[in-house]
Amino acid sequence: MAQTPGTTKRLPSQENLLLDYVHRLEAHKEGRKVVHLHLSNLRSSNKREHHIRAAANMFEGLVKSLQGQLFVLKNVDLILIFKVEVLHQVETVVQKVRFLFGDDPLLEDETEAARFTTWYDAKTDFDEFVRLVQEIVEAE
Repeated sequence: MAQTPGTTKRLPSQENLLLDYVHRLEAHKEGRKVVHLHLSNLRSSNKREHHIRAAANMFEGLVKSLQGQLFVLKNVDLILIFKVEVLHQVETVVQKVRFLFGDDPLLEDETEAARFTTWYDAKTDFDEFVRLVQEIVEAE
């Protein structure tokens, strides 16, 4: 479709793509898990674009092998929806991301470190995860 001068086609945001993915996931939630990395809780010096890109790139192998789908949100949080078969690999990558930001106060204190990730089972926690995604989209 040709565009007329002065018009631009807006690409869907990661938040809207996530919402669409979650709607399609409902029929295939068996054997899927989700990890939400709350990078937005890091101090501002650790939320620079190159830090977020480095963290997201750590999941590239899982995405390329079609074992997971990664969403990088405007608030810099990462959400990975993945097949349960690669849980160990995901846990390893999450540990590497934690190491990347290891000097952040969020990760120095064990009680605060619990705020770094939230894990969901797509089958048993699906409604809770959908509510989270809807809140994210509404906040956009």
